[in-house]
Amino acid sequence: MPEIYHFNLTGASETIRKYLGIYLKTSKKEKGPLLGKGINMAVSSLLSLDPSEDKKTVLIYMDAENKQVSYKDPLLLGSPLVCENSPALFTKAAFKRYHMEGERRKLGGRVNASLGVPLTGMFIYKKLINLNYPLLYPLSGEIGIDRDLLWSIETAKKYGIEMSTLLHLLGINKKGETKLSEENFLQVYLGINMDQPLAEGKSKREIVSGVRKMSEDIVLSAFHIMGDRIKERWKSPDEFMNMFRDFQEDSIERWMESHDNKHITGGIEVEDLKRNVYEVVEEHTNNLYNERGVIKKTYNKIKRLFNPYDEDSLPPIKSIKDDMGNKFDEFIERLTESIEKIYPDDINYKEKIMEGNHYLLSSPADTFRL
Repeated sequence: MPEIYHFNLTGASETIRKYLGIYLKTSKKEKGPLLGKGINMAVSSLLSLDPSEDKKTVLIYMDAENKQVSYKDPLLLGSPLVCENSPALFTKAAFKRYHMEGERRKLGGRVNASLGVPLTGMFIYKKLINLNYPLLYPLSGEIGIDRDLLWSIETAKKYGIEMSTLLHLLGINKKGETKLSEENFLQVYLGINMDQPLAEGKSKREIVSGVRKMSEDIVLSAFHIMGDRIKERWKSPDEFMNMFRDFQEDSIERWMESHDNKHITGGIEVEDLKRNVYEVVEEHTNNLYNERGVIKKTYNKIKRLFNPYDEDSLPPIKSIKDDMGNKFDEFIERLTESIEKIYPDDINYKEKIMEGNHYLLSSPADTFRL
């Protein structure tokens, strides 16, 4: 029977700022809860440290807004990572995503279909991602990963975390190398995924704005990591955008055909979805290629000299640990004070956490350690 611990990121925000503020690039005057999916993943991974054990640690992340998270899901994601002699170090969930709006089931995964799939498809086609098959759900938050591997890469703080993790692990770097080979990675199909729609209760204008913001975080993460290689493979922004248009069209068409319900969650029309995501990609693609000017190049070199990490990224945990020295152990000790053992000590809590064969997580800022 696993022991289950609960950690609330919001409650530990002050402690995290005190020790990691310089790495998170937060202001000393900044107050309130820390926000960001990537921050939550990076910080919560530190709670897996146990000084009494010296064994391989595997981390499993499940999106907390999901309505149906079977106990089998983390088992399926984690098993390839701990199976004897398995080469797998990174697993990623794939599924068909739906939302319930009233009594009607509607298509989810809008940004995945209109941006995630076409962008990674282009990278695979141009040999910028070390795979010989397509990624079905590149933006899925459900992953399994070797802890040492996660701690060796930068962590995007916001919505770009899924794309950032993928590209740091499977993307071709400046030396033409990749951190993981194809045999180290597995896609795990989990069936139908029903999650809490982010669009629930919002106007169409707010929904479109949310789609654009999410798309921008993802594109910025991708271009931050792959920008130089993109400009090598595509000679102009027009060439890049022409291919993106074709890949996006194909991805959305297959997405719509693969589901038995053609209604997109939030009431967004297909053309609106395509256009808004396309505009975000086009804007940042033009910015990427406009860096070729001498003044722009010089400015970026100076900026990277004094600030080697992108403002929206957290340096690798390994480098933070080395830099902090004894203060890192002090930070972990303080952080551990924020976790609460809730099962099996508190038998009544079992009904709150497990209902039938499902885990119920309370919010995206919550972490459960087994």
